[in-house]
Amino acid sequence: MGTLLHLQLHWFGSVVIPWGAVLGLLLVACAQLWATLATRQLWVGALMVVAAYTVIIGIAFTSTQDVFNIAINSYTWQELPGPVVAEGLWLFGVPVVAIIVLLISSRLMPRTAPRPVVPSNTH
Repeated sequence: MGTLLHLQLHWFGSVVIPWGAVLGLLLVACAQLWATLATRQLWVGALMVVAAYTVIIGIAFTSTQDVFNIAINSYTWQELPGPVVAEGLWLFGVPVVAIIVLLISSRLMPRTAPRPVVPSNTH
């Protein structure tokens, strides 16, 4: 979903607001936080982001005629600065968001281990 959203922009004169990339990063953060807290396992949230980022990188670097990504180079920076900012924010923001959410979720998880379930005697 974030790959579809990340190139949505709003211009205020010469200033670009990459709201799609910000919303995509927020979606990644919410999904990772939910996965981590729902399972009470940090590795589940981390695995979710690794899988998502693998797909993002796969799309970014394997497709030659992709409409969802912009090449980050001097030509596109000169001709399409807004989309290049959004692309950079999306590509480099996901790992940063993942680390931040891992730190936040590790503090939100309970410190005590859950009590083991003792089977009842049904005799």
